Amino acid sequence: MLPCFMAFACSSGSGTSFLAVRTSITMADGLFCGAGVVDHETCRPGDFGGGSWQPASNVPPFTLSDFGGRSGVRLAAAEIRAHYLGSLFYDGDLHSFCKPHVELDPRALGSTTLQEFDLAQMIERRVIRPLTAQLHEALVSRSPSEAEGITSRFYDRLTDEVNERVQARIVWFVSRYQGGVSDMAHDDYLRGCLREARAHEAAVVTGVAGYVVLDNQIDDTISSAEVVYRSMDRATAGYERVMYDDGLRSRMAAHWHAGVTRIASVRMTRQEMTTTAWPMWVQFQ
Repeated sequence: MLPCFMAFACSSGSGTSFLAVRTSITMADGLFCGAGVVDHETCRPGDFGGGSWQPASNVPPFTLSDFGGRSGVRLAAAEIRAHYLGSLFYDGDLHSFCKPHVELDPRALGSTTLQEFDLAQMIERRVIRPLTAQLHEALVSRSPSEAEGITSRFYDRLTDEVNERVQARIVWFVSRYQGGVSDMAHDDYLRGCLREARAHEAAVVTGVAGYVVLDNQIDDTISSAEVVYRSMDRATAGYERVMYDDGLRSRMAAHWHAGVTRIASVRMTRQEMTTTAWPMWVQFQ
């Protein structure tokens, strides 16, 4: 393989380090390489189909179409399959022009495994729900009849705060062409690629694994105490007589900050990020 196409490809061996480099999000809670992975330290996929998996140190990333990025995970995966699988790799670059209508190829070449990480949903599951339960428990002793309504409104208001500030979606993908070169020889779409491969002594891509960053817009104030205080005030409007004391407010704000920080540390807000597939591993045949 030629020297690294992108500096991060050589230095980042895992999903966590990749996300930190590409998205400014340091994930501290959870594994970020999903199904089909045999080594979570490096995110190496299982050795199925084609040849062995190699680090994609100089296989270029692929910028998805605007339509593919807006349409979500399934169409993004289809574009990744169409671009990489059955394409040639030589001279330090990927050559997919040998496949006619590569961007519009409707066929699901091979198999694809996806694992999506929606940061807003993760915060909702791991922080909002426990914090809502904590508030409900504190209010039951004061006014059982009103505790349910207040905590329900608090949950909704806090969820709204998160959804407004966190649009971060990252997808781990493992995609492979099952049939390999022998099947490609009988495929009208791919036969030209095989002819070109022989002419250039090129490798044929039969598998690719990596990340696609669909969204990366995060307000770094999401873990602040003000988010909790504002949600509480909105949820308890008109019910101040049964509401919390300052000690409860402070404790919940501290739990909120600790919970969000445990999941993700956001160093900066980044806007207008192009939807791009970043290969970390590749199979050749």
